[in-house]
Amino acid sequence: MFKSIIYPLLRKNKRGFFVIFFFSIFISISGAIQPFIMQHIIDDAILASNLNQLYILVAITFFLTIFTMIISAINEIYYTKNSMNILFEFRKIVFNKLFLHDKTFLNKYHSADLMSRLQGDISELQRFYTDTVFSLFSTIISLVFISTIIYTYNIKLMILILIFLPIEFFCLKPLYPHMHNSTKTMRESTSNIGKFFIESFRYLLVLKNLGAKEQTLEKLDFIQDDYKKVVIKNKKINLIFSQIPAFISLLGKTIIISYGGYLTIKGELKVGELVAFLTYFTMILAPVHTILGVVNNLPKMKVSLNRVLEILPKDENIETFKSSNFEIVVKDLDFSYTNNKIFENLNLNIKEKSKIAIIGKNGAGKSTFGDLLCGFLKAQDGNIFIGNEEIGKKDFINFSKYLVKLEQTPIIFDDSLRGNLLLANDKASDEELINSLKKTGMFDWYTSLENGLDTNIFESGANLSGGQKQRIALSRIILLNPKIIILDEFTSSIDEKDTLWFYENISKIFPDSTIIAITHHLNMLNNFDEVYLLEDKNLKEYKNV
Repeated sequence: MFKSIIYPLLRKNKRGFFVIFFFSIFISISGAIQPFIMQHIIDDAILASNLNQLYILVAITFFLTIFTMIISAINEIYYTKNSMNILFEFRKIVFNKLFLHDKTFLNKYHSADLMSRLQGDISELQRFYTDTVFSLFSTIISLVFISTIIYTYNIKLMILILIFLPIEFFCLKPLYPHMHNSTKTMRESTSNIGKFFIESFRYLLVLKNLGAKEQTLEKLDFIQDDYKKVVIKNKKINLIFSQIPAFISLLGKTIIISYGGYLTIKGELKVGELVAFLTYFTMILAPVHTILGVVNNLPKMKVSLNRVLEILPKDENIETFKSSNFEIVVKDLDFSYTNNKIFENLNLNIKEKSKIAIIGKNGAGKSTFGDLLCGFLKAQDGNIFIGNEEIGKKDFINFSKYLVKLEQTPIIFDDSLRGNLLLANDKASDEELINSLKKTGMFDWYTSLENGLDTNIFESGANLSGGQKQRIALSRIILLNPKIIILDEFTSSIDEKDTLWFYENISKIFPDSTIIAITHHLNMLNNFDEVYLLEDKNLKEYKNV
């Protein structure tokens, strides 16, 4: 993932990173100089009673600090901007790849779980990669510069400091597996809370109607109690991880103060040098803690990486659909859900521009057949051809221009009427949008809207009737004008009047398109050229029309 996604993103934002690196060098050097100046303020000014030297050094410290503050602020803004660029592009790339999955993927992962991975896990990865780059860069500069300075003070104290550095790592190393498991459990528990609320909000009225409020609240208590246990356990591990470096730092300071004080009393070390040395000890531990922090984040990063890789498609075979004709040929098709055989040796030819209907009992596999034609599902055996292109073996970037499926429950988004229509064709003019509404009998309704195309449509079309939702969905198909249209029980949730209108007008609206209607309305079959009955895992021509 780093080579294919992260590195190109870092490279794309390299100009901003160069600015950040330059500023980081200045900030690191400025911070390392401060104790050195303070040492001279104590030894060469205060203890030497030199007022001129005191004023000069204090002025240098003041202006250097102000300048560093300004540079730090600019650096922070640059870093935030570049960091956000990488995060948003990273999220967009992963989200784009999710479109390559078939229907089985969406059935496997809950929307709350996918949201958790796209938000939380990708943010964790972005922070790790960008923060690691800058923190390690600043750390190396600081370590080199500070080590050079403290070497000039006293080599014995320098060796003493270096002894503490590996001690922290070996003390923390046993905690890494616990940190990894705790982080993984934390992410899963957070996802469970998201699942609960998304489903509860979506079906709140259903739960109310069933009188299931108390059961739902009890489930929330259970989920939150589990989450609380996970958070507390995670907090304990993090506290241990943070307290070990704090204790080692305290131990180091105690030893250095004792030994440094002894050297100062003996006259081998000046007072200012001791103060500077203590400051440098804290400063040199800070980069070490940064490195340990990076190591500490490795388990979290690994969990996030695995969770993101888990939802990425293994095969990204994307091509352009180039068929010159649109005859549908199904050869020896076999399909099963686990051990449930749906189709066996199914064969069918559908001529271009023909209008056919598929009927059958509930559960016979009518919708599954539509999903296979759309490439939403992949058959275990057999072939599906549209013209000279095979469906189900690869993904076509432009497939929706040629084949579209209209579901029995149309998806209407919380957006304006214009926004909902433009999903089908973002280049369509307002005139084209209005014409599509005219063709579906929605013009009178449209003229009654105070805000016209800017009228807000609620989530799932809550402020529309079932027939209006289907007509808006059909208006989108008109804007696409595909070669093949699959209508999957598209009149099942609307009244008889709307149903009659759809069946009588669908061929008129799309005279040059192949129409495959999956339906249970036997009294509407006279609107089709051919009718097929789905039974016994196969399609048979239906004669009694």
